[in-house]
Amino acid sequence: MRRGFFVYLTLVFFGISCMFLKERIRVDFARELSSMIFYPFSRAYLEIKERSEAKRKAELLSQKCAYLSLKLQHMREFAAENERLRKLLEFRRRHSFRLIPCEVVASVPHGLNVNYILSRGRKQGVEKDMVAIGYNGLIGKIREAGTHTSILQTLFDFNSSIGAIDQRSRVFGILRWKGGNFLFFEGVPSQGDVLPGDTIITSGMGMVYPKGIGIGEVVEIERKEVEMVVKVRPFENMRGLEEVFILTP
Repeated sequence: MRRGFFVYLTLVFFGISCMFLKERIRVDFARELSSMIFYPFSRAYLEIKERSEAKRKAELLSQKCAYLSLKLQHMREFAAENERLRKLLEFRRRHSFRLIPCEVVASVPHGLNVNYILSRGRKQGVEKDMVAIGYNGLIGKIREAGTHTSILQTLFDFNSSIGAIDQRSRVFGILRWKGGNFLFFEGVPSQGDVLPGDTIITSGMGMVYPKGIGIGEVVEIERKEVEMVVKVRPFENMRGLEEVFILTP
């Protein structure tokens, strides 16, 4: 209210003053006065315009960042897939097996055991007790084979028991799962030559698992009175499988 009254008095004063001033002086005076009156409004308008433009640029930049982030994720996934395929080709060069690719369709509730339903069955050449591998190593074997699907028993199964050897020292043992995310290399004497960092592979004994397939890495040992406790981390993530390969002769 006071500001409006002040503007009103200013305009009245301006009108009266102009009556007593020369024309050129009146024009200059009018310009100065109008500049003083309207400057805050023009300044506010420019600030609003600048903020609006800055907001628009920020939104465009955010969209571009989101697009680049998505593209980077796709490139990483593509690189990871290429690496998995490279490992698979290396495995095929070392072994004479034919591989049947299978997608993991679902997990199978089976107590604490980690089992899966696969997208291939007898019609596609999958049979019971065939061995399943991943890009990095052994996963398990086929527990049951249906017409178009099958059930995979992974190494994380209390019924799983695999003859294995230390790749470096050739020490023999039995690999079992006792729950959790590790396997245990059992039957190794207390003074056995097994060290952290050693690779455990299949021994070929038992007529199920071919010899020489990588299983995992020794991460911890404990020498008891009679035998060693050897903890092994599997090369494959048994709880996050998406695809596997079945070995066929």
